[in-house]
This record gives sequence, structure tokens and C-alpha cells, in this order.
Amino acid sequence: MKSLGQQVQEFRLPNGTVSPGEYVLVALVDGRKMVKELLFQRADSIALISVNGDRRLTLDATQVEFVQPVAAIVPPSKWRP
Repeated sequence: MKSLGQQVQEFRLPNGTVSPGEYVLVALVDGRKMVKELLFQRADSIALISVNGDRRLTLDATQVEFVQPVAAIVPPSKWRP
């Protein structure tokens, strides 16, 4: 939703919203995609931390195309197609 040059974005999913502490797939408008842990979200920004807990990242909501929860991370040694 945009109004008067201000973008307010809430990351809603079919089952509700993502919650802090969840791993999420974040797609940016510049084409980059990353898996991060959601710390918190505000109307104008989203705060994430690396999965390995190394770096915190705060993004402006206008940079984010979408956020989706990650249901599972399966290591290659466990994947049996």
C-alpha cells in the first residue's frame, strides 16, 4: 500500500503473518534472495539476522519484494528424491 510517497508493507501470508524467530526467505526488489531469521518488522522496515547469527541486517520495506516462511532446511546428505 502506498500513500503520499510512503510505503507501508506488512508481510502477510495465506495462513497469517510471519513471526519473530522464524526463518524466512527474503526476496529483494534488486533480485537478491536470502534466508534469514526474522527479528522484528515495523511498518517501514524489517530486521533480520543471519542464520548462523553472525550479522544483523535492517532493510527498508521498499527494498523488500516478499517474505515467505521456511518450513524446513534439509541437508544434502538427507535428501532422497
